[in-house]
Amino acid sequence: MGEVIHLDGRFLSSRSEARVSLFDRGYLLGDSVFETIRAYRGRAFLLGRHLARLQHSAAVLGLPAEPLLRDLPEIAGEALQRSALEDAVVRVSISRGEGPRGIGEVGYERPVLAVTVQPFQPYPPEGYQRGIATRQLSARRIPPECFDPSVKSALYLPAILARRERSAVGLIEGIQRTVDGQLAGGLVSNLFLVQSGALVTPSLSSGCLPGITRQLVLELAEALSLPAEERRVEPEELLHPEEAFFTNTLMECLPIAEIDGRALPAAPGAITRRVHQALRERVREECP
Repeated sequence: MGEVIHLDGRFLSSRSEARVSLFDRGYLLGDSVFETIRAYRGRAFLLGRHLARLQHSAAVLGLPAEPLLRDLPEIAGEALQRSALEDAVVRVSISRGEGPRGIGEVGYERPVLAVTVQPFQPYPPEGYQRGIATRQLSARRIPPECFDPSVKSALYLPAILARRERSAVGLIEGIQRTVDGQLAGGLVSNLFLVQSGALVTPSLSSGCLPGITRQLVLELAEALSLPAEERRVEPEELLHPEEAFFTNTLMECLPIAEIDGRALPAAPGAITRRVHQALRERVREECP
């Protein structure tokens, strides 16, 4: 069947039926939260973790989403079944819905849930075989003091502007810094460096998203007896890493071959391959 859409309590027969109100706060102000989940062999991977983060995001924004969240596992499962897709992307969005004019929260009692399932579009295979080129972007990450980075909201304009910079030079992913210059991560991903045989990734205090795959990689590293450190990472550390890779739900572990025009010793390196293999084994365990 392919694409499946569930909107505001019902499954739709086509995309042409998918409409939200002009006065919906998600449309007007970006007042909504979302999660992107990857499905393997027709099963959502780490669904519980994604829904827990969605619940956290809704709570931070004060969205009354509890009734919707209770039904989400069943809705997502049925949507995947209807799609008949083996490899898919599930997007779950919760908007504050319609209410009075202005930016106040009073009068918004009926949030709107949307769930879509679409075919998974993989990253280029050669990126995993030989690694990708990346560079530091001029667009800086919003400081955590200004906006909680653990919230996945629809306020994506800063990322859109940064993506224009990334796309203008033909990159698949770019590296963002914080306002004070430390590394935060990729534009839509988390960043890992390998130094002296150990993993290093920017700490959450950098304002990076606490990625689901980022956390899984840290857990896998512990299981593999692989040293891993979350800390402040300076741009100078990009000069001589042994290996580097990006992580997110859709890319898994995408190796980096070149940073700011300098080639890395190996892409993918032995540790990157080891971590990615462990991630793939976890996928097979949870999505047989």
